[in-house]
Amino acid sequence: TLCSAVGTVSGGNAIGGLVGDNNYAINLCYSSGKTLGFDSVGGLVGNSTHSWANGSGHFIGMSYSTNKVIGDSNVGGLVGFQFKIGLIDCESYIRESVIAISSCYASGTVMAPEKAGGLVGTVIEGYECKKFGEQGIRESKEASQPFVSNYWDTETTGRTESDEGAGRTTDDMTYPYAANTYEDWDFAAVWMADTDHKINNGYPYLIGNIPGPGESALPIAYFLADPSDGVPPVTTTFTNLSKNAESWHWGFGDGTTSDDEWSPTHTYIQGGPIEVCLSVSNAFGSDSYCKVLDFDYCEEGCWADFSWVNVGNCEMAFTNLSEYSWNCGPGGPVSGNWDFGDGTTFYDFEPTHRYAAPGIYTVCFEPCWWTKACQEVTVVAGSIEGEGEGEGEGEGEGEGEGEGEGEGEPCCWCDGCHCSEKDACIHTLKDLMGDWFLVGVALIILALISSGERKL
Repeated sequence: TLCSAVGTVSGGNAIGGLVGDNNYAINLCYSSGKTLGFDSVGGLVGNSTHSWANGSGHFIGMSYSTNKVIGDSNVGGLVGFQFKIGLIDCESYIRESVIAISSCYASGTVMAPEKAGGLVGTVIEGYECKKFGEQGIRESKEASQPFVSNYWDTETTGRTESDEGAGRTTDDMTYPYAANTYEDWDFAAVWMADTDHKINNGYPYLIGNIPGPGESALPIAYFLADPSDGVPPVTTTFTNLSKNAESWHWGFGDGTTSDDEWSPTHTYIQGGPIEVCLSVSNAFGSDSYCKVLDFDYCEEGCWADFSWVNVGNCEMAFTNLSEYSWNCGPGGPVSGNWDFGDGTTFYDFEPTHRYAAPGIYTVCFEPCWWTKACQEVTVVAGSIEGEGEGEGEGEGEGEGEGEGEGEGEPCCWCDGCHCSEKDACIHTLKDLMGDWFLVGVALIILALISSGERKL
């Protein structure tokens, strides 16, 4: 009774901002801060058990939590897991439930992938068989109700459902209070209305247990993202619902950040799960909230294309114009397999290739196994300028053409050769033997002359 807990509580299972595992009464208490755990995690109580054996009044009553609650399963703004054991008449089957929670509320963010509620994460109810008249079981079950006049803020908790309690908007739950909220609460002896929103952000607080300075001013980070899935490019609008934030920082999960806009928009071009985080702070502390956006992956894209230029002397230079992209990301050229059309192949990015003879060759470039571009290139001996280009996509082949004109005397790239009218490189015996050929011919002639003179 008349208790409070302020700060961060973290652990494994049965973790609460005030009490972890509880089977006794909690009245006129509150918690403020953050609660983190795995299973059975609550803003005020992690795991709560109430039974008829506890006696009357042994329940959670006239209490609240503004805690931010994070867990994996059975997570609630006030109680994570609630187990109730009532009574049932063994003959008439008249049931009498126990009162578990009464006149309580929760307003902190609740984060969990499953079994999460704005007020209570999970409620399990059981009954113990007793004969009529034993242990105080009554004939009318309406005399006892398990949950009485409890509420949670559907906007700040981020939860539209709860195993127990009634969901209300922030306007309903903050002053001036809605007529259907805090029904039958005692605002004369137990609760005080926060009329100026200075003590408890407009929510009611306990007369005998007033929050300390700065407790209600702790920042709370929270936002909504729409849309949070789809096929990129996707432009997402972020709605900042944080409280008491004097400064903020967005991390959009793709390497970009922003400190400017309160509720920004951002365009995503890549697929896959992306975690977006918002951090807020003020003079009393800081807080952060992260949400995973699940965008669809995109298929790989690969487009084959290249251009060429004849630099002369049967040498060609190729420019890579391909584009490869993965997962909707920006594309760029990549290396691939080149087939130069003369029986030679090579894996390179932007190769040069020298042909043995001028002519027209079909060159193919395959940057990805499912796509390639092919085009005819004209190889001319001599110093020329010419270029061409072609492109291909998917599993087909691209086509292109190029042309060039020679300037000056054509000649082959190889030493000791000359070009015929057909620009074919023809080697002569002189080309192969050089001056030694002339010396040998002269010696043969001299030998023949000398032999003739002897015969005469």
